[in-house]
Amino acid sequence: MCASSARHAPPTDVTAISSPQPADTAAHHRGAGMDLAGPLPKSVCGHEHILVIVDYTTQYPEVPLGKATAKAIAQELFLLASRVGISKEILTDQGTPFMSRLIADMCRLLVVKQLRTSVYHPQTDGLVERFNQTLKQMLRRVAAEDGTGTRCCPTSSLASEKFPRPPPASLLVREHLCKAQQAQQRHYNQAAQLQEFQPGERVMVLVPTAACKFLATWQGPYSVMERVRPVNYRLSQPGRRRESQLHHVNLLKRWVGTRDQLAALANSNPVVVDINSQLVAGQKAEPQHLIGQFSDVFSTRPGQTNVIEHDIKTPPGVVVRQHPYRVPEARWMAIEHEIQDMLKLGVIELPFVLHGTPATFQLLMDILLRPHQTFAATYLDEVVVHSETWEDHLTCLRRVLMELRRAGLTANPRKCHLALLEAKYLGFTVGRGLVRPQPAKVEAVRDAPRPTTKSQVRDFLGLARYYRCFIPNFSSIASP
Repeated sequence: MCASSARHAPPTDVTAISSPQPADTAAHHRGAGMDLAGPLPKSVCGHEHILVIVDYTTQYPEVPLGKATAKAIAQELFLLASRVGISKEILTDQGTPFMSRLIADMCRLLVVKQLRTSVYHPQTDGLVERFNQTLKQMLRRVAAEDGTGTRCCPTSSLASEKFPRPPPASLLVREHLCKAQQAQQRHYNQAAQLQEFQPGERVMVLVPTAACKFLATWQGPYSVMERVRPVNYRLSQPGRRRESQLHHVNLLKRWVGTRDQLAALANSNPVVVDINSQLVAGQKAEPQHLIGQFSDVFSTRPGQTNVIEHDIKTPPGVVVRQHPYRVPEARWMAIEHEIQDMLKLGVIELPFVLHGTPATFQLLMDILLRPHQTFAATYLDEVVVHSETWEDHLTCLRRVLMELRRAGLTANPRKCHLALLEAKYLGFTVGRGLVRPQPAKVEAVRDAPRPTTKSQVRDFLGLARYYRCFIPNFSSIASP
């Protein structure tokens, strides 16, 4: 199966067996599940999210209302612990508020063990997810009766004033919980099939796309690092934001590649491209997904194009003889290594020192980026892509990368920088709607030695003239 077909194949019908959580009979609740529901229509009190906390022993829900921030979640957890005690374990998904340092520090101080579901598998916290569905149905009915859907529901309506907390779980309760779990497990496992992977095996992962989280595609292949639990595997994902990630077995399928694909995968190196570290959590995954889609473009291997040709015309009947340039002894090893790489690739490098090649290459880039000149510019091999919004930026990057792929060109990943707020381009700092000179270049002009000869004066004027657009009346100042 080709790579494109493998990525767009339908999900597999293989379902792993369930692994129910053990019932507990401790006098205080042993563990709790927690999740955020929302954003919802804003209430009169300004609430848009609901923090749902369910006790796994008594299956009693707490639904405090508040903001979807780590600070608000920590405050609600502290208030809950002051009323009913401290949980030993808290199970959450890998949402940004739950993964924050504040929640981690609070759990460490209260000696609470943090448990996290595997990515894109909400069934791990099924009790909370089921209650979320019930809660949303209740809110939908309240909104229908109220007519506006903006009524403020106080926490007490779902807390201990109307529904007093049940007594501690007894042996009878534990017996009934175990029987209920076993019955649910038998029903779920009727259609389950055992699927196992070994460390080092290649698998594909079914994850939502960056454009729409409701559309999922197979990505990979990735290598299995270890089997953490019976239904969870840790995968190696080189070139992505997280080098390793825990995935549920239901989201995995075995990858079977052709001989050429296996050979290329064995010789490939992870693609690492510099991405702006100041992006928010929801934005960081989108450039990584784009890099994965264009891994053939982000490559250190030189490309080969037939869009344009460079002709070297010599006088007829004249044999051109040119002595080789003298090269320092220290560079011989690097040159020999480059020659061997060119022989293996079967290409001949087109150096810019050859007469006329810069103009030919500039013409090539102008032809490629002419349809995208409203958001892309190039000077030789320096390409800049600019946009006003984040969504437009991803679209523009994709179009430029598609042009490079069609032309057979590649971009050295070590020299690429994505999603920058400001970029250094041809001696200027471009970004945030401004074009400014680079401070290091300004310092070079300012600290230049005072010229003492006509030749040195010409050199200094040529250096300063590069930034003449930032100097009012430059010609008057520079005149003799």
